[in-house]
Amino acid sequence: MYNLNELVVERKLIGILEHHGVVLNVICDRDVNIFDYGLDSIGFITFLVEIEEEFNIEIDDKYLSKIDTVTIRELVDLINNCEK
Repeated sequence: MYNLNELVVERKLIGILEHHGVVLNVICDRDVNIFDYGLDSIGFITFLVEIEEEFNIEIDDKYLSKIDTVTIRELVDLINNCEK
């Protein structure tokens, strides 16, 4: 279960995804691959840039190797780990 900060991060991520035309259910499965909702690889890169700007973090380039499977849960964990 997420704590309050994780829920805030999740909501911001969903908002950024919606900006890219990816609409998730209000109550989404945090383990569903976001690419299953129509995000393509170029959209993913711009999505990551927006995440970096929104959360004032820098995502390591090695994360790009996971480009074919990304979930909301993984992104929340990634953001929380980058903030430390």
